[in-house]
Amino acid sequence: MGNIHIDVLRKLGAKNNNIVYVNYSGSSQDQEFDFVHFDFNKAARQALTHLASLGHRDIGFIGGAEHEYSLLGSRECKEQRREVYKDFMKEEGWPITYKSIQGTSPWQRATD
Repeated sequence: MGNIHIDVLRKLGAKNNNIVYVNYSGSSQDQEFDFVHFDFNKAARQALTHLASLGHRDIGFIGGAEHEYSLLGSRECKEQRREVYKDFMKEEGWPITYKSIQGTSPWQRATD
């Protein structure tokens, strides 16, 4: 779904305090909301490391645009798994081409 701005979460919580958020991007020290967090960055890096250990080098990324939703609307933001992919490929010295990254906005292509 994307990220939800803190103001929206507070508004939802004011109407119903029995909500557990999944992947709330706040701090783990934040006691304002109950949430379960999945570390997408760590999981993406583990997947890439596993593929590399099997000898794969021509690895692509397919993903969608990430959005943040607020009371004023939504805005597109960087997709963190894509950033992990780009960093990993650069660290390994492997090429990233336009065709390597699919399903993202034009401004999020390999040249970013």
